[in-house]
Amino acid sequence: MRIEPNNAEYHSGYAYVLEQLGHDDQAAAECEASIRLAPRSAQAHYSYGAFLEKHGKLDEAVAHYRQALQVDPRLVDAHVDLGSLLFEKGELAEAKDHFQKASNLNAKLAHPHNYLGKIFMREGDLTQAILQFEEALRLHPDFPEAEENLRVAKQSENTNEHE
Repeated sequence: MRIEPNNAEYHSGYAYVLEQLGHDDQAAAECEASIRLAPRSAQAHYSYGAFLEKHGKLDEAVAHYRQALQVDPRLVDAHVDLGSLLFEKGELAEAKDHFQKASNLNAKLAHPHNYLGKIFMREGDLTQAILQFEEALRLHPDFPEAEENLRVAKQSENTNEHE
C-alpha cells in the first residue's frame, strides 16, 4: 500500500487480512478507506457489509449491501446476504425478491432456494416451499438444513390434508 496508497482494492484486501488477525478496528478503517477511495465499487461496499454483518451491525450491513447492488445489480452474493438479513428482520417480500434475483443470476446456488422455501412456508404455500427445498437439495444434496425444512414442509402438508 505504500506504493499505491490510493488503491481501494489494496485497502480492501488489507482489511481482510487485518480481520483474520483479529484487528477489527483497523480492518474497519481499511474498509472505510476502500469505500472512500472507490465509492462506486460494488465489491468494496459488499465487503464492508459482510464485515459489518459479522460484527452485529446489521442495519449498517443492509445499507452497504444495498449500495453494492445499486452499483452492480448482478452481484449475487450481495443479493443472498441482503436477502438473509431481510429474512431475519421479517421483511419477507423484499427478501424473496433478492433470493429470486440471486437464483436467476446463478441457477447453481442452493441457499436462495432454501430461503425461498422458508418464505413460502411462512406464507402458507407449502407446495411452493416443497418445490424450493427439493431444488435446493437437487443442487446441493448434502444440505442438512434444506433436508430438515423439506421434512417439516411435507409433514405440515400431510397434516393439512388430514384436517
